[in-house]
Amino acid sequence: MLGCGNKREITLDERTYHCSECGLVIDRDLNAALNIREEGLRILRESNSQVSPDQGDFNAGGGSSGPDEAVKRNGWKAPADAQTQESWQSVGR
Repeated sequence: MLGCGNKREITLDERTYHCSECGLVIDRDLNAALNIREEGLRILRESNSQVSPDQGDFNAGGGSSGPDEAVKRNGWKAPADAQTQESWQSVGR
């Protein structure tokens, strides 16, 4: 964790978070990104999941990637109302 964990509401025009407790100064978007990352890692640790680069949805070598392929590879079940890769590809046509 970066800083002391102190939380404070800041207005949208404030671009930098200044902690009054520990003196941390950080860009608000970077702080948010780090918080989201830490929460995701916490969830993974709690579920005893293991993640490796070959399990991700990253498509470095071509071929198909996206929600439909992730379901095929990992057996995930998407909610019934979730949009599939095919439905997203048809947007704007």
